[in-house]
Amino acid sequence: MKDINSNTHLVVISGLRCVGKTTLIQNLSLHPKFRKIDKYTTRRPRKNESSQQIFVDEIPPQCDCVYELYKNSPLYGFRSSQIAEIIQSGQIAVSDIIPVHLIKEIKNLYPNNLSIIVERNLSASKYRAISSARGYTNEEIENQLIQRKTLNNEYKANRNIFDHVIFNDGHPLEMFLETLNIINQSQPLTY
Repeated sequence: MKDINSNTHLVVISGLRCVGKTTLIQNLSLHPKFRKIDKYTTRRPRKNESSQQIFVDEIPPQCDCVYELYKNSPLYGFRSSQIAEIIQSGQIAVSDIIPVHLIKEIKNLYPNNLSIIVERNLSASKYRAISSARGYTNEEIENQLIQRKTLNNEYKANRNIFDHVIFNDGHPLEMFLETLNIINQSQPLTY
């Protein structure tokens, strides 16, 4: 396993649905230097989903960072104090954080962070196929496509908040190795 020599304390992975964020975080979490932030959600589990989230009916009160991806969507939450706990243990905290306003807040709270946006060319028909395989209904998928377009525009308008862009060309191992190289070479920007 590759050594990590970086003063990065937090890696934030962002991107639209179905671009490979979860796969990248799963791969990073296999390395002993990284620890995934526990994230709670009120959304239902996807078909064949491994437990990347903690599924709950209500976000626990100890979660001081609660957000929704889109208007009237399920809630997500995590304890910001867990980031500090991970850093104090000598590990690098890693999480997917989608909303732009939250990425900005995290960057201000944790200056030694690295924000990465994952991009992938994904046609609407390919997105429909992936989402259908995950158990979403046609109505949910069509709503997600609209939300995806809105979020994509928000990412484009705020491109400057991301330290790096990684393009997922369908090879998760290459994306993982590219991310490790970025982390090793990075001197995270302080905001």
